[in-house]
Amino acid sequence: MNDRSEALAARLEAGAAALAAFAATLSETEWQTRVPHDGRKIGVIVHHVASVYPIEIHLAQTLAAGQPITVTWDAVHAMNGNHAKENDGSGSGNTCSQQCRAGSRRARVAQ
Repeated sequence: MNDRSEALAARLEAGAAALAAFAATLSETEWQTRVPHDGRKIGVIVHHVASVYPIEIHLAQTLAAGQPITVTWDAVHAMNGNHAKENDGSGSGNTCSQQCRAGSRRARVAQ
């Protein structure tokens, strides 16, 4: 593994760990609070960030292989909207903390 990929993996791992730590501090009331000007609940956003680690890793691997990425902003917005609808009723950050740690491990393995 080269220095750049090592640095990127370390940064992703640090971000996942920070997100897991943050999620663990949220009360159920905070988890259910809607973010102004966005409309999604804090828990939905945290869950979303944790759940897209595999997608981000796949995109990075695609780019590293010299292949183009064919994702449009419309597709990103649709994915975000669908995720928000499907996970609006989710509770507590425990599952999210587990996803964040798993995302961190996937980043290390993907190298």
